[in-house]
Amino acid sequence: MIYITADRTVKPCCPHSAVEALSDDVSLSEILNGPGIREVRRSLLEGELDAECASCPTRPLTDPESLRRKLRIQLARAARGAVKP
Repeated sequence: MIYITADRTVKPCCPHSAVEALSDDVSLSEILNGPGIREVRRSLLEGELDAECASCPTRPLTDPESLRRKLRIQLARAARGAVKP
């Protein structure tokens, strides 16, 4: 999931702080592949949550293993060319 505010701030989810902002010089693709969001993804998949993720009100809805399972499914779909938005 990604959350983009009206002022073009990009966040990994609505409660989390911004990782970067869209601009004429910075594309969404660059942000989604950049170090800030990659670190958030890594920490979620490894179960090493940052302070914001650790206190997230939606955290009980998921866990590292279910995130890994969802990632494997999405990667398999992408490999078959069947990625759905």
